[in-house]
Parts: sequence; structure tokens; C-alpha cells
Amino acid sequence: MPPTPQAPAETPAPLPSPAYRFRAFISYRHADNDPRREGLGNRWADWLHSQLENFRVPPELIGKQGRGGIPIPPRIYPVFQDEKELPTNADLGAMVREALGQSEFLIVLCSPRAVESRYVDEEIRHFKQLGRGHRILPLILAGEPNASEGKKGFAPTDECFPRSLRFQVTPAGEVLEGTRDIEPICADLRGEGGRESRIGDRASAHFLEQGKLKLIAGLLGINYDELVQRDKQRQLNDARARQRRLAYLSAGFALLALAAVIAGVFAWHQKGVAQRERDGSEGLASFIVFDLRDRLKPLGRVDLLDAASQKALEHYRQRQKTFMTTAEQRTLAISLMNIGDVIAASGRGVEKTEQAYREALGILRSLARTHPGETERLRDLSICLDGLGKCSQSQGRGPEAEASFREALDISRTLLAAAPTDARCQRDLSISLDNVASVCLAQGKAGEAEAAYRESLTLRRTLAEAAPQDEDAQRLLSIALENLAQLQVLQGKGPEAESAYTEALGIAKTLLERAPADADRQRDLSISLENVCKVLLAAGKLSQAEETLQESLSLRRQLVRADPSNANAQRDLTVSLSAAAQIQHSRGNAPAAISLHTEALALRRALAEADSGNAQKRRDLASTLDHLAQLHLAQGHDDASEAAYLEALSLHRGLVAADPANAELQRELSISLDNAGQRQLRAGNASEAEQLFRESLGIAQRLAAQDPHSAEKQRDLSISISNLAQLHYNQGRHAEAAAAYRQSIALREKLAALDPSNTLWQKDLESEKANLGIALEASGNRGP
Repeated sequence: MPPTPQAPAETPAPLPSPAYRFRAFISYRHADNDPRREGLGNRWADWLHSQLENFRVPPELIGKQGRGGIPIPPRIYPVFQDEKELPTNADLGAMVREALGQSEFLIVLCSPRAVESRYVDEEIRHFKQLGRGHRILPLILAGEPNASEGKKGFAPTDECFPRSLRFQVTPAGEVLEGTRDIEPICADLRGEGGRESRIGDRASAHFLEQGKLKLIAGLLGINYDELVQRDKQRQLNDARARQRRLAYLSAGFALLALAAVIAGVFAWHQKGVAQRERDGSEGLASFIVFDLRDRLKPLGRVDLLDAASQKALEHYRQRQKTFMTTAEQRTLAISLMNIGDVIAASGRGVEKTEQAYREALGILRSLARTHPGETERLRDLSICLDGLGKCSQSQGRGPEAEASFREALDISRTLLAAAPTDARCQRDLSISLDNVASVCLAQGKAGEAEAAYRESLTLRRTLAEAAPQDEDAQRLLSIALENLAQLQVLQGKGPEAESAYTEALGIAKTLLERAPADADRQRDLSISLENVCKVLLAAGKLSQAEETLQESLSLRRQLVRADPSNANAQRDLTVSLSAAAQIQHSRGNAPAAISLHTEALALRRALAEADSGNAQKRRDLASTLDHLAQLHLAQGHDDASEAAYLEALSLHRGLVAADPANAELQRELSISLDNAGQRQLRAGNASEAEQLFRESLGIAQRLAAQDPHSAEKQRDLSISISNLAQLHYNQGRHAEAAAAYRQSIALREKLAALDPSNTLWQKDLESEKANLGIALEASGNRGP
């Protein structure tokens, strides 16, 4: 750590700070510290007291002179918080007057509720009488400053500044109405659209952190920007120091040491932050389940997240043996969901993820029943249902996934109907719509999927435009654009898809520039780059596609190196490796393509073996085997080709048997059957090849009939017909071959007209016309 900066020799020593007992006095309406208020209350005073007393002043600032020449202290401690209501008929009590006199600053929690409190107003008036009006720091919770003076767009009841804060106060304590006091520098905890934030809510975290730091900057007498930069550097240094310490641990003591560190964090937090309630359980839970999770997640460290989540769960398992409050039950459920997410990311088995989510669901259903109509209880239930739906989806249980997603969607619609302008409700509905769309798409219901994706996009664009600085809103908009673009690719709308993917890419780059070390944002950018690469490939822009893919591949290798235990990062890398192999294949470099697919195969086999119940990982493995089989076949590696085809086909059949309604799985089986048929045709086994081709053709015809607007399924059908035509030609049945080629050409002409920019489809058409010419010539019919 660098030494504390010293003042230059010629600079006079700073004046000593007055002998204040308290750094600050928190003035608040007790209704603003009551979690029962309207079902939406927050313990604002408790939260702020904890945040201030436990804030670590960046070492580089300690001892520097703040405004007024007062040295910056190492801690903001102690802070006075009145925990008891004053008697109804009382003036300011002696204890409160004494505490105000011994406080360096007065922090006022401002809201329309605080305006109604004569005690808050009297505390402000008394502090101004002491001559410290310049040391009053308002912290806005809700409402609007100066709304009572006819501020446009607000009602007088929205006023959040108490009377004595807005107007001057004489030394005798008289409030001079009409004599506006100097506008104080305010910190603001309100969320998007000026709505009251919620402690522990992910969407509010950014606003709470920003408002807290602005208030602390005022207490320390420094600029907000300087504090933010110093605090970010401190957090980064802390993270680096933790990583260095972890790197030196031996394998045998790693888990033990990590558990000790986490236990130490719990002990420290329980002592200083726990809000003095029931051994500090609520404060402890809030820190470990929300704050610590949100700080570790951007680092991309699944191992640390796992240790923290397990420690939180262990704590609440102990609490289950005695009486648990509603808040503790809720936090236990969220701890279980956190653990489920960590298990999924580490690839330790989707069954364990589902088990955690199902236990959480039981708790949250019970809370929703015992607290009917409460927004937070219903929202928690909706989030858990979405997570459980993803578990079912990843195991190939489409109908179960759809049931969970649709129940979550119904809840989201109900909540939004009750609060149609609430940004959080709009956000939640968009997520539920995306999930329902994904299962509709898998079942071949493209129309329903498109309607859901478009509704989600409309919601997210509205949210992003209303709050251009809200990074979560911008990120969700980019995801909505990519979802719709994925569907447009399947529908043959290449230019529209490229436009949407490009817009999403621009958002991802901007967000990463704001936080270049954030693992989630690095992953988002890699996904956007991958998507743009796909449309560039379809448009025949090979060089641009390769350049884009290399950037994505570099990011994903970096993420795997940073967190080798993250199964999601490993899977992302295999996707990039497969795309790189496709580019090499297009360039005619089959050995390079085989090498890349082989690297992807090793990773995917390990992932599938570690999580055998995960259908998606088996699908990934089968897909890579299919690609390798094709390449080996083209290179004349018959044994390697046959082994890959047989394993891939076995995997595909098992997946379809487990989820027969899944159109995507049926499509992949059809493709695998065609590939296996080509292998048999090459080996001279015409009978076996025809059996495989006809089974594939039957599936392709059903899927194309179910979803006639899907360009992807029309192309699949043309390929199946073409394979059968090739078989007829090899058997000398040239007239039958010509007839089949004509059917294939009719389909490919429609596709080529649908998207003239798609060079792949144009080549498909040219190739098929050439095949028809050969068949006609062989049959002695040289006509069209």
C-alpha cells in the first residue's frame, strides 16, 4: 500500500476538527425505517447507519484536507441514530438536543413522510440554530424537492424537503417563510423515474451505491468524482489482493482457507452491520446474499460465489431449527436460488440446481399464500419459477419448462397491471416473455415466439429510452434485439437480423467500456460478436466474419483462464471454436477445421460427463460429433467418420425420446440421419442409406408443415429431398432423381428470393440446378 500523502512543507497545518462526539446525526421519520409500510418499506435509517459506520475510507484520502481544512478521518464513526419515538407531547428531548450539539453533520432522510414529521423539522431547525446549516446533508428517499412551490409535473404532496430545510432559520429559531435557504447539495437514492428504491433489490443497487457515495463525499469534504475513483481503485486493489492471496494457497488447504475467510467476513459483518436484530441475521443475510454476491459476480469467480452462498445457506439451516421471520425465510429461498445458479455455472449437475430451486419454490409459495397480494412475495415467486423453468428446459423437459414459464408470465402480467408505470414490473414481464418465447421456438411455434419477443423488445426499448444511463436497461435491450434477430435468421430475414445484431453489438461495446473488468459484460460482448459473425458468414463476408470471431474467441479464452471452474465460460468457448472451424471449412482448410472441432469436442465431452442430466450439453456434444463426422467423411477418414456419426445419432435419438414435442431436437435428429445416410451411401450401402434418408425426410416434412414460415425448416426439407435424389441417381434411377431435384429447386428458389443477400442460399440453388442438369443428361432428357 502506498504511504499516506503528506502535505508539502510550506503548507500550514490544518485547523483541528471541533471535538464532536458524533460524525453525523441521522434525522428521519420512523415510518421510513419500517419494513411493514405498505408492504414496500425499507429500513432506511438502519441501512444508512450500517453503510456509513462500515465504510472504509480509501487509504490515499486519509489525512488529506477536505473542505474547511479538516483532515479526512479513516472512518465515519460514530453516527447517531435515534431508535425511539419521542413522546407525543414533547419538544426535542434533552438527549436528542445533546446529540445534535455533539454532531458534526446532520443527515436528513427526505421523503413526503418526513415532511409530515414535526420532529424531523425541529431537528433541522435546532441544527441551523447552532450555526451549522452548511453542514446539513439531505438524502432523498422519495418525492421531489420543492414540489410544494408549484414545480411542474409534481403535486404539493410530493414535497420531500421539510419546511426548516427549505427556508432560512434565525438564531432564535424562527423559520422565515419565503426566504429560500441556500439549495443544499443533495444525495439521491431514488431509482429509475424518481421512484423509491428497495434495499436488496438488484435493480436498485446502482442508485443506492451512487447516492451513498455522494453523501459520503459531502461528509468527507471532497468531490464526488474523486471519491468514486478512489473507492473503485480500493475495491480493485482489494480484489487483486484477494486473488493473490488465493493464488498462494495450496490445493490441500484452499477450501479450508476460503471457508475461514468467508467465516471472517461473516463475523466482521455480523458485528458491525447486522443492524442489532436477532444476532444480526437480517443484516448478515442482506450482505452475503445480496451485496457480496453482487461484488463477486462481476469478477467471474464462481468458486468464491460458491463458498459465500454455501456459508449463507449454512447460517440459515441453523436458523431453521428455531423460529424464522418472514424476512429470514425469504433470504433462505434466495440463498438456495443463488446456490442453484452457482451449481449451474460450475457444471456440477443440473439435477442439483433443480433441487435447490424446488426447495426455494416451496418456501416462496408458502410466503405468497400467507402474504396474499404482496408485490415482493409474488415477484420472488415469479423469479423462482423462471429459474425452475430453465432447469426443466436444460434437461429436455419442454412441457414442464413451459408450464413454469407461463405461470411466471401470468404473475408478471398481474403485477404490471397493478402498477403499469413501474419500470421493474415492465422489466420482469419482458424476461418472462423471453422465456416463454424460447420454449415456443423450440416447439416450432414461431408465430407465438415472435409475438412474445416483439412485446419484450417494445418494453425494453421503452425502459432504455427512459433511462439512457441505466446500464441494466441497456443490457436487457441488447438481449431483446439478439433474441428477435435469432428468430429473423430462421425466417430468412437476413438484413433485418444483421441490423438488430449490430445495434446489440454497439450496446455491448459501450457497456464494456464503462466497466472493462466486468466478466458479465465481457461475455455479453462475446455473444454479440458471435451473432454478428453468423450473419456475416451467411452474407458471404468471410474476412469480416473471421475478424469478428477472433475478437470473440479471444475474450472467451480470457474468461476461461480467469475462472477455469466456470462451465458456462467453457461452453461459450466451444461455440467460438465451432464457429472458427466453420470458417476454416469455408476456406477449404479441412485439417484446421478438424483441429478446432476436436478441441471443442474434448471440452464438450467433459462438460457432458460432469453434468449427465443436462440435455443442452448432450446436444452440444452431438452437434460437434456431427461436424467432425462430415469433415472426416470428406477427407476419406471412414472409420473416424462412422464412429462420430454413430455416437451423434445415438445421442440425438435419446434427446428426442426424452422430449418428443421439441421441434429443435427433432430437426437435429433429422440432420444427423442425413449425415449418417451420406456415410452409408459413401460405403456403398444403398439400402441402409435410403432407410436413413427417408426417416430424415419424414421428420423434415412434418416440421416444415408445422412451421411453413421458417426458412430454416424449408431449407432442411430441400436438403433431405436432395439427399434422396442423390441416392436415386447413384442407383441409376435418373428420372426419379430429376423429379426429386425439381422439388428441391422449387424450395430453394423461394429461399433465394426471400433473402437475395444470403450467399449460402444462392449457392444452394446453383448447386441443385447443376445436379438436375446432370440427372437429366444421364436420363437422356436434356429438357429443363
